[in-house]
Amino acid sequence: MEAQKTLRRTTTRKLMGGLIPAKAIQVQMPLLLQFLLLTFLTGCAASPASWSERHGQFRRRNRGTAGDSNAPCRLPTAWDGQWFQSGIPGVISINETSMTSKGDCLQHKAEKYSDKYLFLDRKENCYTCVAASLPHPNVLQYKESLCMPMDEVPAEGLSIDGLCNDIRGDAPLYSMFRLNTSPETCPFRGRFSFTYALGPQGYRTCQYPRSEAQSCVKESEIMLHYKSCPDLTEERKVKLECYGTWRSGENRYLLGRITHHMASSNEETFRCFIYKQTKNGVQISQSADATCNAIETATEGPLTLTMVQEPDPVPQCNFPTWLTQAKEWHDMTSSTQFVFSSPEARALRQYSFNGTSAVRELTLNTTCLRQDNSTEGPADSFFRAVTFVVRGCGSGFTCLNWRRRSDQVVQLQQGRFSPYADQACSDGNFSNATEWITLVAHASREVPCPFPGHYLIPTAQPSRYASRCGEMTKVTIGCNRNTVVQFQTHSDTTDCPAAEPGEIIESTSMEFTCHGHWMDKKVGYFVASERRNLTKHCFIYQEDNGVLRLTSIPNRCPVSLNSGEQFNVTQFSECSRHHSAAPPRTALTWLTVLTALLALFVMSR
Repeated sequence: MEAQKTLRRTTTRKLMGGLIPAKAIQVQMPLLLQFLLLTFLTGCAASPASWSERHGQFRRRNRGTAGDSNAPCRLPTAWDGQWFQSGIPGVISINETSMTSKGDCLQHKAEKYSDKYLFLDRKENCYTCVAASLPHPNVLQYKESLCMPMDEVPAEGLSIDGLCNDIRGDAPLYSMFRLNTSPETCPFRGRFSFTYALGPQGYRTCQYPRSEAQSCVKESEIMLHYKSCPDLTEERKVKLECYGTWRSGENRYLLGRITHHMASSNEETFRCFIYKQTKNGVQISQSADATCNAIETATEGPLTLTMVQEPDPVPQCNFPTWLTQAKEWHDMTSSTQFVFSSPEARALRQYSFNGTSAVRELTLNTTCLRQDNSTEGPADSFFRAVTFVVRGCGSGFTCLNWRRRSDQVVQLQQGRFSPYADQACSDGNFSNATEWITLVAHASREVPCPFPGHYLIPTAQPSRYASRCGEMTKVTIGCNRNTVVQFQTHSDTTDCPAAEPGEIIESTSMEFTCHGHWMDKKVGYFVASERRNLTKHCFIYQEDNGVLRLTSIPNRCPVSLNSGEQFNVTQFSECSRHHSAAPPRTALTWLTVLTALLALFVMSR
């Protein structure tokens, strides 16, 4: 009887193990039949499982990360993205569960120096152990075992430790480089002269003439100018773009991309470097292909460079306070930005904006070397200096002329690029065609407009903004707000023959915000921006023998006066006292300014 109870308990455990639902056995059976049934079930459970069953059991046992056997294997989110590896065609994509070159992740085990991952490659029908590390977000390095075919999996099952132990200590280290990522600042910057050597032990060396290297205006780029040596190489320029640095043992590594006229593909442009800072420069070794192999130290590799730092010119002047009190200036098209970037007011950076994009690109790095007093001008409104300039991937000297027009408007004239500082401000680097660039302070405040009042100006030429009734334009300067100029066409339809019965002729309005004005040799200049689209305009006006000559130009302020339109202006009222406290001006002054404003209104359309 006791044996029968034991038999029943054993049978129940087998049934609850999932072979047959326990509730299916609910009737009493003779002892012999129970014995035969138990023998059959035990034999089925003890017989070797098929490979697919073993694989399913393996996945159920090992799909979790270390310490969590029930969670699915997850690759690090820092691996997500697209990668390149030398020798593997196409792009390698990694997501949270798979890698296109390895397969699906089955198991993960974290260790001290690298994490181990077990992959199933369903195309090749085999398992691989990968021991991987991420020394930099743009670099993924790993070693791997041989791919074990599915039909060679031991009967006792497959373990991640068992397969990973097959990775030899001298197994090759593979490197994957991230695609579609941003470059980073290079670890060495400035100007260098260098020698280079090719081959093991540097048996082919080019020492004379010395080659040159120059940091580009972008901090992630450096230009290497290899000079030609007899029976060695041809002269060539190579741009190095830096994508990250990391340390391994005693070595410091750099991932870079080199570009020249013969390199365009990932295989041709990705390179690994080992570098070492020295007392007077930097020592560099470069890999021969898109791997980090065959470079042992900074002095051993397929290509080695010994670079000596060349000192930059020492700055000996500061830009004036009236120029640097606004840290940022924009040209009138808002396509170029000038930023004074150092507390000592010695450095100036120039940025450009592409189209409507808000992303700016650094185009010039300028350092004030010394003030040039060869041209006379009051110190509170004129400044001339020789500057050291890094432009693109080259450097040289240029002369800058600055004029202060108002608190928020300055003008800049840039001389031609010169290789010598002593010649930068010579007359040969300027011409009559050298343009003055008008700059407006960033986030400039509104300033009171001159000549406040209400005016009527007859329309000078046909315009879709002209009134159909009376052809008169009303101009209000500094009345509603002392910083605003407003143009408004006549809107009264009373006694208007051009109006259809019941037609309402809508008035049109334009507003401009004043930024500053000045006089130069009896020529007046005014800078204002349209409030609707922030477009900046400059108009120039001059009275000559009772005739007003006028030019209205958007986006720039030329120095010379061009021919313009002539207008008659009539003032019909002054601003109310509570609107404007500015003193009245003479009729000729009103005529001058209002004529310029009307030209701006008409010609900008």
